[in-house]
Amino acid sequence: MPRKRTPKYMLHRPTGQARVRIDGHDSYLGPHGSRESRDRYDELVSEWLASNDDRTRFALTIDELSLLFLEHAKTYYPAVCHNILEFSARVLAT
Repeated sequence: MPRKRTPKYMLHRPTGQARVRIDGHDSYLGPHGSRESRDRYDELVSEWLASNDDRTRFALTIDELSLLFLEHAKTYYPAVCHNILEFSARVLAT
């Protein structure tokens, strides 16, 4: 599963403010390099990591994945391959 990169602590040059871009939204954190801006950055990134750590939505068993592929294969591959795919699914199920 590809992992998202942790958002970076950056300088907004025109204003001298620290900023972080999370999911396409810029948050300004205060003066760049200040303790306040670092604390705010840590808080926002922690919240973002917590909300994006839902691994259960990607969890599939081998059986579920095989059945999903079999349904796809029935429509995508010619009928000649259909028997081979069903046999393969039965072998995996045992």
